Amino acid sequence: MQTDFLPLDKQHGKIQIQLTKQDLDPMVKSELKKIKNKAQIKGFRQGGVPESLLMNLYGTEIKADAIQKLVQQSVESYLKENNKQLVGEIMAVNDPIGQLGMSADAYQFEFELGFAPDPDISTALEGTNLVRYKIQIPESKIEEEISFLLTKYGNLEDSTEAVKVGDQVKLEVHELENGVVKPEGVISDFVVLVDDTLTDEFQQTLLGKITDDEFTADIYQIEKKLDLNQIKKYFLKLEENDEREFGNLFQVKIIQIQTNKASTENEEFYKKVFGNETEVVDSLSFRQQLRTSLQVYYDLESEKMLDFMLVKELAKTSQMEFPDNFLKKWLQSTSESWAKKSGYELEHDFFHFKESLAWRILREKYSQIHEIQISRQELENYVIHSIKQKYGEFKLDEEVWRGYVRKMLEDKEQAMNYYVELENLKVIEHMKASKTIDSEDIELENFNTKVQEINSHHHTELEHHHEH
Repeated sequence: MQTDFLPLDKQHGKIQIQLTKQDLDPMVKSELKKIKNKAQIKGFRQGGVPESLLMNLYGTEIKADAIQKLVQQSVESYLKENNKQLVGEIMAVNDPIGQLGMSADAYQFEFELGFAPDPDISTALEGTNLVRYKIQIPESKIEEEISFLLTKYGNLEDSTEAVKVGDQVKLEVHELENGVVKPEGVISDFVVLVDDTLTDEFQQTLLGKITDDEFTADIYQIEKKLDLNQIKKYFLKLEENDEREFGNLFQVKIIQIQTNKASTENEEFYKKVFGNETEVVDSLSFRQQLRTSLQVYYDLESEKMLDFMLVKELAKTSQMEFPDNFLKKWLQSTSESWAKKSGYELEHDFFHFKESLAWRILREKYSQIHEIQISRQELENYVIHSIKQKYGEFKLDEEVWRGYVRKMLEDKEQAMNYYVELENLKVIEHMKASKTIDSEDIELENFNTKVQEINSHHHTELEHHHEH
């Protein structure tokens, strides 16, 4: 067996593997011997079946398996001997079996492959310029938050005034046919909130109307993001197995308008905001507690930006060279969505793909160098914490939580996703602790501008930057 490498570009080349009869025969004979010892074929005693018969029966399958194993061993040996790691997957250049069939004595396989760069992480980390922002919260933000909370914890009251943005409106709808109410047509009632969940057209129709006003509307054009099943369930209240057909036009009648009356600052309100155990009892302590809570929130937002910029800076300072042509070819030949990309879209998305790939290589190497480990219990604790953050605190015993999470982690893909998330966090925290990071005060408005600039370019939230 002979293996040759032909370079095509940086980190990109072609591997040629030549298999001969001398390479294949020992593996084929060894496998035939195993089958012969176990084969039970009518007319022959066990172990006495002629090899020629077994070869006729199983030879093609055995030889194909031997070829696959030898090719795989050859690639793995080359990578190990040359201290190389792949990016993407190897791509077959030719099909010698398809050309020569299974009866040939020799084959030459050719594969195209790309290699991962081997970055100097210490130098790259030293080259990053990072800032931890201390966000200054203006008094106007405190007042804005108070206004929001007073509205949030207010009470709905019936209104005789015209519909306005923020009102809750109860509607009665009757299906129409040829412009009149359809006999035995669909009748229902439901509530909508007058906000940006409504289509612009329907919101404009509602605004200014009062109780008992009637108008015609398209049931499909009330809310922006409802599909047919949701319309049937939430608007028309039809059972799942109700297959009756209905038109799109309905007569709509406003039967109730409710407006949100803002709450007032008192102890009951403070408990709604901060919980029954709160020590907030007056306006001064309320504002102090609110400022403290907002500062904690924005400190976390600042840390998210720092994490994001660390990853982005490392992708630059590591100066990793990738086999661009190979990676584009691989992506477009294996992914339907990538196959459709071209021009600016292809180059833009490929740039960010490489940023993500660079971070994965850096993370895995850094984790290996610094022996960053994740225990099973640590992973379980992280998953429990993640679920509680996402869905709130459920009153469950610790063992119930652990049982639920262990069941979740039986899904290997889900377990790997959580593992990578946690490894990201641990590696980033270790990196930040290893270097001096400057601190800088920044006004909230300026910080928000920086976040918007990042989000508008990356089309994603800060916390989702780690993996493609």
